[in-house]
Formats: sequence, C-alpha cells, structure tokens
Amino acid sequence: MSQLPAEGTRVRVWVNLHNAKRGLPQWSVGDPKTGKVLCNVHSVTLEDAEPKVSEATYRRIHRLGRRKVYARIEGRIAPSGRGLELGLVEIHLNPWRGMCFTLPDGTEYRGSEVAHFPQGAPFFMAGGAR
Repeated sequence: MSQLPAEGTRVRVWVNLHNAKRGLPQWSVGDPKTGKVLCNVHSVTLEDAEPKVSEATYRRIHRLGRRKVYARIEGRIAPSGRGLELGLVEIHLNPWRGMCFTLPDGTEYRGSEVAHFPQGAPFFMAGGAR
C-alpha cells in the first residue's frame, strides 16, 4: 500500500482484522467518500475525530456470528505527537457488548479533539472527548 496521506487530509481509520493477527500494520486508513483503503499503518493520529457506525453491519455480525468491520473513526490526519498532552483515555469497541465505541466508564464515545491509534494495541486512545 502507499504511504499515509498529508496532514489535514480527511480519512477514516479502522482496525484491519487480518493484519492485526499477523503482526502487520493493523490500522487501515481509507477515503471517507470512496471507502477505498489508502494505506495500512502501525500508528496514526486524527484531529476532530468522530465515530461512524453501520447498524446494518452490526446486525449482520450477530446474525452470522462472525467478526466484521462495522465501525470507523473519521477525522483529519494530525501532526505526529499531537494530542499527547490531552490525557488520552482508551476507547474500546466490542460488538458482543454493544454497538458503540465506549469510554473507560462504559459511556458512549461520541467524538474527540484527538484520536490516537497506537501500534500493537487492540484499542485507540482519545483526548478532549465530547
């Protein structure tokens, strides 16, 4: 795949379920308009992050009993190191517990100033949550 788009580019990020298992770059970065994957990366940071969840795909997961990507985070590519001063918290997604991304206290994640997708973690981190 090609390299990460330029800072300020609007993208969607999601975990690549196949790559994550094999130790390859686990975060897929895609175009929000076409849905095409632009690149796979080990880590990336977004500004003005907001969740995008497909209810239809979520229902399909439960009908088939198989994991699928049904949720993504949309935002703009941020400069490296941006947001680390905001006191980032882990954001998780478990389709067997609920449809939405959740904060550590179990409340729904609705977006944040910054979302950081770290290397090797099964979650992403957000700062300045809304």
